[in-house]
Amino acid sequence: MKIRGLQKTSLIDYPGKISTVIFSSGCNLRCGFCHNSELVNSTEEKRGISEKDIFAFLSSRKGLVDAVVLSGGEPLFQKDVIEFISLLKKSDLLVKIDTNGFYPEKLKTALDLGIDYVALDIKTSPSKYPVITGVNADFDKVNESFNLIKNSSVDYELRMTCVDGFCSDEDLSEIEKTLGRVKRFYLQQFVSESALDPVFQNIAPLPFSRLLEIKKKISDFSDDTVIRGISEEIPAVREMASLSANI
Repeated sequence: MKIRGLQKTSLIDYPGKISTVIFSSGCNLRCGFCHNSELVNSTEEKRGISEKDIFAFLSSRKGLVDAVVLSGGEPLFQKDVIEFISLLKKSDLLVKIDTNGFYPEKLKTALDLGIDYVALDIKTSPSKYPVITGVNADFDKVNESFNLIKNSSVDYELRMTCVDGFCSDEDLSEIEKTLGRVKRFYLQQFVSESALDPVFQNIAPLPFSRLLEIKKKISDFSDDTVIRGISEEIPAVREMASLSANI
């Protein structure tokens, strides 16, 4: 595994659990709004963290954390991720994977290994995937991954970063038509400053009132819809929760 970052303790990445987050490098997509641009390019030769050091750290935290989260980048992009997951499952920790859904075969194997939670990114409506992902990506793989998750016993969430122009009412209706009813859907505010594509750096974050409208629309087909990282009670005082490690 190419591991570029570690967040020792997180209270938000695994719902209801204290977790350690492992950030892998490399991704098959080039989403213009991506806020983890430092993790996208797997060809960059930068110092990482060894698997040996990861497992030594997790051993030292035994009893202090409940779960480990594989994030990125795209963890299922890694060629040896299944072996890594197998080792994690032997550590008596819950295992969560954050994925863009483009590796359903690996996801199925991970589900068979007994992972405990999956967060599946929904970038936008299926018809706009070739635009936002930067690599002419097709939504079929994502839909296949979602059906694998939905038909399994694993706990899951869908999550979407709300980028102006990619989360219109029409986009949301298309998502509903494609996926059907879902268990849990998290909405995240777009942060333009660190966007991978300079074009997206000029797109303003959506106003809070629009996020509430999106939440209401998605609630029509989601059992649990949450705006993550922003207070709904006090809109004037809201800060995005930091989801990235210091790398």
